[in-house]
Amino acid sequence: MSPTQAAANTKEQFSNSPSLQDELLKAIMDAVAAHQSMSRQALNSESIQARILSTLLGPGELWAALRGAGGETAALAARQEALQGAPAHGVA
Repeated sequence: MSPTQAAANTKEQFSNSPSLQDELLKAIMDAVAAHQSMSRQALNSESIQARILSTLLGPGELWAALRGAGGETAALAARQEALQGAPAHGVA
């Protein structure tokens, strides 16, 4: 798909293009492959894991976000427990 094809067709014609679904699937598969590669690299590298953790705890403000959301997290866990009839996992 290209900007030229988009410009040459109506939105309906463009959306009905037989190659649009193929292009979507290719983009999804490329994204899956890229994420698998990045995940594999992170799993196999303590240095990458340390940098990710540093980013989450530093600029990402993970600790502050989780601490600030403590009340909301507890309320969400209670709602999930009530809906599922079982304790929510992963909530401290």
